[in-house]
Parts: sequence; C-alpha cells; structure tokens
Amino acid sequence: MIERIIENWLTNTNEKGYQIPFCQYLISKGYTILHVSLHSQMEQGKDIIAIDNKGEPCAFQLKSGTINSRVWNQIKGEIDDLVEIPINYPLVDKKIMHRPIFVTNGRITPKIIRDIDDRNLRYSQLGYPKLEIITGTELLKRFIEVHGSFLPTEPSDFKLFLELYLSDGGELLNKRSFTDFLETLLFTEKEKKSELKRKIASSVLLSQYVLQSYESKENHI
Repeated sequence: MIERIIENWLTNTNEKGYQIPFCQYLISKGYTILHVSLHSQMEQGKDIIAIDNKGEPCAFQLKSGTINSRVWNQIKGEIDDLVEIPINYPLVDKKIMHRPIFVTNGRITPKIIRDIDDRNLRYSQLGYPKLEIITGTELLKRFIEVHGSFLPTEPSDFKLFLELYLSDGGELLNKRSFTDFLETLLFTEKEKKSELKRKIASSVLLSQYVLQSYESKENHI
C-alpha cells in the first residue's frame, strides 16, 4: 500500500513537484545542497548543484515522464550543457570535474539508452565525465527507502492520511486535518535529534503527497 501511494504520487508529478523531495533524499545520504534551480534559462542544464558524501561536486538535471526520441531531441542541448559546462558556483572549483546526473520520474526508452551510451563514449574521448542516469524505477526505490518508514501506520492516523491524499483538491484545505497529520508524523515519541531531522525531511515529501491534488488544480496562493 505504501509503495503504491508513493508510486502514484511520483508518476503523476512533474520535475518541480519532486525536486525538493529529491533534495531531501540527497541530504539524507550525506549530500550538501548548494543550489536549487528556479528553472530559468541561465541554469546551464543544472537543476540541482550539490556536494556528495565524498566531497565530489554533482550536478543534476530533472525531467518528468518518458524520455523518448521526441523529448530527447528537445533536451539534448541541456544534457550537453549539464556534462560539458563546469559548475559555476562560488564554493566549487571550476577546474574540478563534476558528476553529471540525469534524473526522470518516468522511463528512458531503449533507443535513448543506446544514444546515452554512445554520447558517453564521446564525452570520455573529449575528456568530459560520463552522464549518469536515474530513472523512475530507481527513484521510487530511493524514496521508499528513505521516506516509506515514516508514513502513518496506526489505523486512525492512516485514515487521516488517506482522507487528505484522496481529496479532489477543489475545496479549501482542511487546515486542522493537515496539522493533525503533520503532528502524527513528527511527535510520536521522544526521538533522538538525528531521527527527528529525518522525520522533518520526510514530512516535506509526505506533504507533497497530500497536497498534490490541490497543486494539480492550481488551488493555492
């Protein structure tokens, strides 16, 4: 049930919808987030800039849906920028090669996988790093790994979660129900500080689940 809920949210959101939850996942794995994109034309293919737990700079490009030939032809320029242009950020040395990582909440068709393999050979020959990819299946596993254990499991709490999650998003948000939901996530025990930090991070993703219908209908200020 938990897996299906996370999968339904992930497959129905866009790159902006899972961008912050993805950042929370990276933080939980020891990454330091330096920059999160506003999706302007000046991003040089880099939606998220981070330092991984080994101190290596990373740049992520996020997309949504199936990456087929039509979509790939539209974004190839962004992918080249992601790989070839050094990270331009004050805390990152431009001379250091970064890890370029392409993420989609959908799948990548076999033809495009082959094209990425061919491009990686070219990148390597030119002295650039190889493009890494994360598809929807792998992304789902990572979200479940980090956030799945924090979904409510008590019957009353889970009922509250489902009521919020299944809302059609056309009416005003029930603020009391939403507040009660967050309290069940965060204040269940006397947690250690590190555990509470993880819960706070996960509450960002879980809030995305229950607020998705409101965002889809642009029912927000």
